[in-house]
Amino acid sequence: NKLLQVNQRLIKKGYKLKLLDCYRPLSVQRLLWNANPDSRYVMSPVKGSGHSRGTAIDVTLVTLDGKELDMGSSYDEFSERAYYSYSLLPAKVKGLR
Repeated sequence: NKLLQVNQRLIKKGYKLKLLDCYRPLSVQRLLWNANPDSRYVMSPVKGSGHSRGTAIDVTLVTLDGKELDMGSSYDEFSERAYYSYSLLPAKVKGLR
């Protein structure tokens, strides 16, 4: 319900939410960890991910016609640019984040 509420508010501003990564089975978490065993970007399946517990989602913003907006990094980019706190971004991107 909260996501729907946020999306309705965004629509009034000309944007929509796009859900990228929601619930993730533990088997998929293991595959991600095996491909990139770096806890800065992927949680160890031993510890578990919020995605595997249904408590985390990855989202981005799109225009009303579905065009993705520049958020400063690509989806699932494993670099510091993807950190929410990364500050070396244009003001417009910071505002969108």
